[in-house]
Amino acid sequence: MGLVVKEWVDQWQILDHSAVGGFLSHCGWNSITEAAFYGVPILGWPSSGDQRIIAEFVVSNGGFGIWKKDWGREGERLVRGEEIGEAIKEFMSNESLVTKAKEVKMAARKAIGVGGSSEINLQKLTDEWKKSQII
Repeated sequence: MGLVVKEWVDQWQILDHSAVGGFLSHCGWNSITEAAFYGVPILGWPSSGDQRIIAEFVVSNGGFGIWKKDWGREGERLVRGEEIGEAIKEFMSNESLVTKAKEVKMAARKAIGVGGSSEINLQKLTDEWKKSQII
């Protein structure tokens, strides 16, 4: 069973729901960081701009997604419903994506937590700015 929503939705609430097993995404940066935060694997379908670079990152470095490169960019070709269905079946049966997504979730939450790399790097940046009298 699936659900297609054609209106704006609160993506955070959806990605946080226990019934969500994956996310078919255009691979915009915000969508990817939200999926990482909630530990949701990505089926990438980038369409323009930097989305291909981000999709490649999710597959190669993050390891919590797949990208069907032969689907092309927006408007290049019509992707048949059967192709999408086959990709979703492949994607949803890949346990290593689930495992890696959980690891990414833990790392993301650690990074933004107290004493995490985000806090440390922000402090280093503000210290540098203070030294150079930018702030």
